[in-house]
Amino acid sequence: MKGDLLRRQEATQATLDRFKSKAMVWGRTDCIAIGRWHLVQLGYVPPPLPRYRSLLGARRAAAKVGGIEALLDSLLERIPPASMLLGDLALMEGDGMDALTICVGAKVWGWHQDSDRPAAMTPLALKGAWRV
Repeated sequence: MKGDLLRRQEATQATLDRFKSKAMVWGRTDCIAIGRWHLVQLGYVPPPLPRYRSLLGARRAAAKVGGIEALLDSLLERIPPASMLLGDLALMEGDGMDALTICVGAKVWGWHQDSDRPAAMTPLALKGAWRV
């Protein structure tokens, strides 16, 4: 069986490769879609979310499952953000909605309102972090 760090590295790289050049499209290539695909790469079976095609639709879909934070709490172990490892998930406040990101070392990777593609960001104020 592969070591945990190698498994994390391969899954994280696969996620970055799949989404790094994609434009943000609600319900297809947003932070929830990226996070869900990443979890599948790691062997998780996250529940499907209702379909949505806008920020308002994303908010409604998240509310139907109790919110992104509650959904992550139901699937994964919550950890202190300072103990994140490569591939762990983190939630940060976004522009209009919380944003799900992936730990890529000293930074997190995901959508930023100032970029049309996913980007690496310094995690300044994380709302929570989860071990994958």
